[in-house]
Amino acid sequence: MFITVTTGTPPQMSLDCAPGSECFSAHGGRKINPTTDLRLHGRCTQDCDAALTYDWDIEFYNETSELYEPIPNWRVYATGSSTQYLYIKKEFFIDNSDWSRYSISLTGTRAGGTSGSSFMTVYVNTPPYGGTCTATPGDGVASIDPFNVHCQNWKDEDGIDSYQFYSVFVNDTIQKQITFGREPSVAMFPPLGPQANSYFQELWVSIYDTVGARTSVMVQEIQVRPPDESVAGDIMDTMFNKTMGNLQQYADLAASENTREINKQVLIDASLLNALRESDRDEYESEYGTYSTTTAGATPQATESFVSKELDRNRRGYLRSILLRTMKSSSLDSIEDLKLISSTTYMATSATDELSPSALESTVDLASSMASKITEMVSTTSQTMIEEAGAGMIATLGNCLQGLHDTIANPLLIVDEFEQTGQTGTEAFENTYQSSIGTVTEWLASPTDNLMTSTPGDLSDKELKAKQIVQQAENALNMINRALLKNKVPGETATTISTPSISLQLRRNNPSEIANRTYDIGDGQFSLPEWCSMKNSPGQDCTEDKVVDMELYSLKKNPYIFNGENSQRVSIDSHAMILNYRNLSGEEMQIQNTAKAIGIIVPRPSSPDPETTYYSSQPLEGDGMVYHNFNVSDIDEDTSIIIDLLPDDLSVQYAVYIRYAERPTTNYYDHVFVVPSDMSLAGQTSLSPSPYRISIGDTYVGKNTGKYVIGVIELDRANYKYSQFIRNQKAEVPAMEEFISNYSMSISSSGCLYWSVVDERWSSDGCSVGPKTNQYQTECLCTHLTNFASAWVIPPNDIDFDYVFANMDFAKNPTIYVVVIVVFVFYFIGLIWCRRKDNRDIALIGVAPLPDNDPNDKYLYEVVVLTGRRKNGGTDSKVSFILSGEDDETEVRMLADDKRKILRRSGVDSFLMAVPRPLGTLNYMRIWHDNSGKGKMQSWYLSYIAFRDLQTGERFYFIANRWFSVVEDDGQIDRLVPVAGKEQMQSFDHVFSSTTRKNFDDGHLWFSVIARPPRSRFTRCQRLSCCMMALWLEMLVNIMWYGITPPTSSNSPLNFGPFSLSPAQISIGVQSNLIVFPISLLVIQIFRKARPKKKRKSRIEIAKEQLAQKRQKNNYIDRSAMVSPSHVEVKQNNDQMYLLDFEEKEDTESKYTNLDKSDPDKFMSIDAMIASEDAREKKKKEKRRKKKKKSFGFPHWCIYIGWVLVFLSIATAATFVIFYAVQMGDLETKQWFTSLVISFLTAILLTQPIKVILIGLFIALVLKTPNADEDEDAEEDEEDYELNDDEEWLHAKPLAPIKERKLAYKPPDEKELSKAREQRMKEIKMYSIIREIIFYMVFLWLLLIISYGNRDPNSFNYMEHLSTLFIKDDPYNDYMKVTSRHRFWNYAHEIFVPALFVQDWYNGDPPDDDLTGFLNDRYSRIMGHVVVRQLRIHPGQCSLNEKFSQIVDECNVGYSMSNQDQDSYGRSWRHLGENETATIPEYIYTPASDLDGYPFLGRHGLYSGGGYVARLLGSESEVHDLLYRLEAENWIDDYTKAIFIEFSTYNAQVNLFGVVILLLEITKLGAALPLYRIDPVKLLSYFSGFALFQVVCEGLFLTFVVFFLIKEINNIRQQKKKYIKSFWNIIEFSIVSLSIAAIVLYFYRFIVSNKLSATFRDSGGAGYIKLQYVAYWNELLGYLLGIIVFLSNLKFLKLLRFNKRMSLLSSTLKSASADILHYFIMFGIIFASFAMAFYLVFAKKVFDFADFIYTLESLFATMLGKFRWHAMKDADSVMAPLLFFFFILSVTFILVNMFLTILNENFSEVKRNTAKQANEFEMVEFMMSRFKLWTGIGESKARTASPLIPNNKVNPKDITLKEENVIDAFPDKVDQLLDSITKMYFNPSSKENLDFLGSKYDPKQMYLKESNINQDKGFMAHYK
Repeated sequence: MFITVTTGTPPQMSLDCAPGSECFSAHGGRKINPTTDLRLHGRCTQDCDAALTYDWDIEFYNETSELYEPIPNWRVYATGSSTQYLYIKKEFFIDNSDWSRYSISLTGTRAGGTSGSSFMTVYVNTPPYGGTCTATPGDGVASIDPFNVHCQNWKDEDGIDSYQFYSVFVNDTIQKQITFGREPSVAMFPPLGPQANSYFQELWVSIYDTVGARTSVMVQEIQVRPPDESVAGDIMDTMFNKTMGNLQQYADLAASENTREINKQVLIDASLLNALRESDRDEYESEYGTYSTTTAGATPQATESFVSKELDRNRRGYLRSILLRTMKSSSLDSIEDLKLISSTTYMATSATDELSPSALESTVDLASSMASKITEMVSTTSQTMIEEAGAGMIATLGNCLQGLHDTIANPLLIVDEFEQTGQTGTEAFENTYQSSIGTVTEWLASPTDNLMTSTPGDLSDKELKAKQIVQQAENALNMINRALLKNKVPGETATTISTPSISLQLRRNNPSEIANRTYDIGDGQFSLPEWCSMKNSPGQDCTEDKVVDMELYSLKKNPYIFNGENSQRVSIDSHAMILNYRNLSGEEMQIQNTAKAIGIIVPRPSSPDPETTYYSSQPLEGDGMVYHNFNVSDIDEDTSIIIDLLPDDLSVQYAVYIRYAERPTTNYYDHVFVVPSDMSLAGQTSLSPSPYRISIGDTYVGKNTGKYVIGVIELDRANYKYSQFIRNQKAEVPAMEEFISNYSMSISSSGCLYWSVVDERWSSDGCSVGPKTNQYQTECLCTHLTNFASAWVIPPNDIDFDYVFANMDFAKNPTIYVVVIVVFVFYFIGLIWCRRKDNRDIALIGVAPLPDNDPNDKYLYEVVVLTGRRKNGGTDSKVSFILSGEDDETEVRMLADDKRKILRRSGVDSFLMAVPRPLGTLNYMRIWHDNSGKGKMQSWYLSYIAFRDLQTGERFYFIANRWFSVVEDDGQIDRLVPVAGKEQMQSFDHVFSSTTRKNFDDGHLWFSVIARPPRSRFTRCQRLSCCMMALWLEMLVNIMWYGITPPTSSNSPLNFGPFSLSPAQISIGVQSNLIVFPISLLVIQIFRKARPKKKRKSRIEIAKEQLAQKRQKNNYIDRSAMVSPSHVEVKQNNDQMYLLDFEEKEDTESKYTNLDKSDPDKFMSIDAMIASEDAREKKKKEKRRKKKKKSFGFPHWCIYIGWVLVFLSIATAATFVIFYAVQMGDLETKQWFTSLVISFLTAILLTQPIKVILIGLFIALVLKTPNADEDEDAEEDEEDYELNDDEEWLHAKPLAPIKERKLAYKPPDEKELSKAREQRMKEIKMYSIIREIIFYMVFLWLLLIISYGNRDPNSFNYMEHLSTLFIKDDPYNDYMKVTSRHRFWNYAHEIFVPALFVQDWYNGDPPDDDLTGFLNDRYSRIMGHVVVRQLRIHPGQCSLNEKFSQIVDECNVGYSMSNQDQDSYGRSWRHLGENETATIPEYIYTPASDLDGYPFLGRHGLYSGGGYVARLLGSESEVHDLLYRLEAENWIDDYTKAIFIEFSTYNAQVNLFGVVILLLEITKLGAALPLYRIDPVKLLSYFSGFALFQVVCEGLFLTFVVFFLIKEINNIRQQKKKYIKSFWNIIEFSIVSLSIAAIVLYFYRFIVSNKLSATFRDSGGAGYIKLQYVAYWNELLGYLLGIIVFLSNLKFLKLLRFNKRMSLLSSTLKSASADILHYFIMFGIIFASFAMAFYLVFAKKVFDFADFIYTLESLFATMLGKFRWHAMKDADSVMAPLLFFFFILSVTFILVNMFLTILNENFSEVKRNTAKQANEFEMVEFMMSRFKLWTGIGESKARTASPLIPNNKVNPKDITLKEENVIDAFPDKVDQLLDSITKMYFNPSSKENLDFLGSKYDPKQMYLKESNINQDKGFMAHYK
């Protein structure tokens, strides 16, 4: 004990361990654990002073001197040595582990100098030591393979207490706790390793003693992989089985509250779920690329895979919710429990996109419970343990906040639906899962924006839940932070936690130490001013001696997304940065209105680069300035502008002027900048901030949205005024008159937003954008603290009219002017065509009266016939019908019009039908045609016929939608069609077809120009003009926003697979539609609804006039005014007139005696008739007073307004399009126009037709509105037609009797119908044959052109030339005589190398330099360089026979690709040492992939494309030197099995490449066998005058192939299995398939050739080029073309099938097919037997029989009389004659004659039996007759009239019979005539009665029933 006596009253000091330190009482001092930090707290207990100062000191105890000695550098490990709190890092004790005792003192000194001290002895506890830990195995599959960890031999003086096992991931500070306990050896399942580190992780063990000291050791690095896909499904099923039975296993775990068991099982299952997730994503991304959130735009295979993965994600999400719910049951009894639970929960929530709302709730509830528990434990637990447990909790809450964002943006649809129903249990989930699969599939195809969109105060349930989770997570974070900070002493090292979802820093210190510094957190940063600057607020204390806590957060995803559209202001990829200050009581300190701004760097790592525009403009004359415009929209207010300006020439410097709304000048501007700001920084674009960047703060922009103008001046640095301007930008500008450098510019804007906790919204108040902002981060300068994020938009540009007017000449902008001219030229040409078609449509408006209308018939029907759109649906045949109603039916009526063609495809024809009386309600109609049309105009496809009763207005529809054809449908031309009822009128087929017809013909603006309905007011000229207007308006809006659309990540975009739509883009779309849609809609409606200036005359009246003209023309007598005494008698009875009608069958007396006066149909009084007439007149006047309700319409003068709007719109749009195009420049205009054409054609040809079809489907399925074809406006545009008086009376009182039908209906005769069908089928077949022949001839012609175009007549000559050059017919050095290594080297030096290089001229002059690289022929250029390559084998790969082992050293096998040598060697094939590296390239194996080599087939083997390569580079002497060296080094030795010399040449004179391969094969016998292959290849085809023609032919050939492909597909679909049974179908299919393969090969060869040419050009001809694979593909292409030509020519046999002799031949082969098959079986057996015998006898001695293939070839040649008899006889004089004799006898004399016999027999049989002959030659006769008929050449058989056409020729026999019948009836007819004359002219009473009738009433007003006088008329007509 040391006692120091001082004067006065010194302060009494005391010190002890602060809370959180691991200190224990021991030996009068404190015992500490060296593995933790030490915190000490000193204080003055008595005689203290306010101005007391503190001083700490540490000394160590020297065991040798037994004294305490000072430690000079201890303050390096400590903080707070002059404060009350001393913090000593654990590294101090670790680095000084030799010292075990310390003395720590605290001295307090008052202001007067009096001091007092206190001492504490500290003993260092020795942690466990001396042991080891091992783990097996080193790798395994997560949750499947257990890892065994064994620890042994650990010692500690206090005893070993426990072992804690955990793993550490790279770039993750969170320890993954696995288990803990007293057992040193455990079997465990570590979690899945991180994918970024190939699933490797470090396995650690911490060994604790009984007082808490620990030793942590890394056992080893292990790899924990995800399971394979093959077992993933089984694993998922196993996990679900655990949850069956109301979650039995997890329920049991939860009930046990056993923390270790719960965490053990949850950790295993969570790791397994993570593994399955990684496995799913790896599998998907390996095949289809990046894993997205939607299937939009994906391939069907990718879509199917993605949907499957998403369904699995939902199942995993459900399991995670179970795991997290189970975790809530864990007991929180110790800090170890908290560490384990927080670590396990962190692992379970690491897949943030698989956390459902219930999982998030369970997580945040568990985190809140752990936060409460750690708050209770913080006073009694070491800070180290608190931080380890708190880190896991922070990481869990980070996952929770990120999961909130991810799950809302990419929801778990099935789990969400399941949880909303409130159901529980796996069975219920599985039911929901199965029922929701379709919903998931649909949602993934077109997902919507899932972020919140409602407004504050009206939160949805989902928003409320998100808000509650965020608030609960914030509370838990605050509690954990307070626990982590509670035991900290001021100045202590910050607690830093970093995970993939959250980064956190916690600091406690004096404000002066914390402020005025920069802190990096995550990828972001905080830059803080002085503390007093931050506390610059009235009433706040700014003393710097207080202790404050600082919390810094960086969240990778923004969780504050529950404020609707306000949340969409934040960029989707922006991090959230948070900074809080708190006092020691935990209250948040408000930092507002700071004197200096706080700098915050907010990361945006995924933001797209702003669009950069390249400018090559020159300044306007006079000011030296180039102008650019940009706009700041309303959504961009309060943002800063960032301009990046980079010149091509980095020595150039610019002056940049900016002005709002107007052009800047050097005198009038808002801002001026110099770029780069400092020329010493020129070129350093990576600096931050960049010297080439201009940042304009939001204080300048403010609310000034709109146009800004940039002026750029290139500075003249050589000008003396330059330095003055750099110092003062207000000085005169030294501008260059012309720019010497082009430059690129990008303009963007960025904003800073903060989360207002009070208002719960994002705002930008108090924040501005700093200069460090770029596309990947935003610097926010704010005067307050809260949660920060960033926004990002790209403003649009505007028109610079000064620039436009200065650059509008044609030479600079040819594209836009050509476009404008071409568009208007086509418009005016189209107007002329449309005007002509409009005039023709007038003729189609009218109604044609039926030619068989009786002029006396006054009851009218309008008939509208719609012919279908089917191919060849129109007809020229005569169509007739009979219409039947309830009251009557028509005679046979015919549809005809002599003034126009009718019944055309898609045509609408109107007719007027007159009948004598109303038919009543129509029931059915029979309709047919006579098949009299020619060719394709025979058949008719009827859609429907509509009848309109013109008297009543009723409509009747007869819907057919059938063919009237002898060859189509069911072959019928006569059908009975019932009237359509409501159900049929609303049927899908009818409504859909009529709706789509009308929408295409009238609704589709562009299609309707061609297909416009004739009766429409909207003319073709008007439609074309509207199209023109729409085109120019679309061009305008497209070019206005072209290339300036903001990036889709700017403001919470809507994602649709690879597409994204931001609010700014939506705004652009709305603005575009506001420009195009209103004016287009107005003009179109004006043209549609404008009434005509004068109504056209009613088409019904016109038709009636035509009917009257016909009556007058033919001198018809009005039967209503004609009275015949023989039929009518008028009597007077009591002042009543009776009209009497008598039947001819009654005699004269009965006509007068049997009158029934009570019959009202036979008697009507004159008074009644007059009253009836008065009633009719009254009714007619009432009808005229009634006005038909008209639809809305514009006055006619509105048409002129429409035309004015059209031309003004076109002119305005075209003008501004030109302005924009001039401003963009010609190059960008071309790009814009290309994109415009594609989008425009897509809209017209795809989008609008799809819209029409969808509308038709909607109307047909939902509305079911019929009669879409009716044109309402057509009726209003015509004058009303009026019925005459007699027509009205006829309608009111039909009294006419039914007439006899003139022409009776007779159904078509089936036999005649069959004949007509047969004749038509022949015509169709004839046209098909002709078409087939023509098409095929053209196809074959194209094929031959292409085939022979790929062959060059010089190919053989070039091959011979190269052969002569390199093979040489030399007695000694000929390559084909190279049989040894020595002769190979001689050949190389004497023949090969001299041929490679151009030799001296004949006179000894050296060759010109421009011949370098050419062969000695001076015409062929070497492509690249020559390669000599050898293939080797390993020695001694076969075993020797023991008897020869002493004689022969080794046995070597022959070469094969499987046993080739691929090792590297030293010189002369010396084996390398263990650490020696091969350096000589000729002895290093080069794989085939590096050489572009393919396998090569030699005579004795298949050789690899790789090998040991010697490259012959350099001059001729250098090549010789290389070869001499290789020869000396024995480069070719006994193990060399193949030597290749490979090179390629090009001869420009003949445009041919030559691929040369010289091969020397060395067999197992040691013989060297030479082989060479030279392939001339034509690769360049498009540079001669023939090129254009060849390209056209190739394009036509491709078109034919596509045509034939479609044809064969249709044949396969129609014929199905029968297709493959036809030989010619197989030929056709083969031609098409091989043609497609040839086309693919052709394009592949073309691409490869271009690539090789580019390589040759780029390398200057010295690069390595190998054309072997090109030659192979070219050869394969030649084979394909040869086969195609062969098959195509073979197909001529099919075209010759019409020849009788050819038909006889084919029939013979078909008949003999079975016999021939059996014959060839027998032939094959006999031939093979002889082949085997010849092979076995002669194989060893005769080359022709050296192998079995040669044997077969030789025997076939023997059959043809070619054989080497002497060679066989010399080989075996006995067997040779025998085998030869029997072979010739058996095969040549017997088998061949048997074959001929079979053919002769079948030929005779076919010739006798005509049934076996093909009947195709009948078509030849038919075709010849038609040919003679068409041309008039020769005499053809008289054309047979259609069997269904009535024959007008009269048979004389029939005439005779008819005349005899008429003569017999002649006396009776004469009697009747005389009787009629007597009664009319000689009967007085009759005349008086008629006079009386004439005086009282006009006879024309009477209605007389029709008499049957037609027979009399016919009789008289016959004898005229």
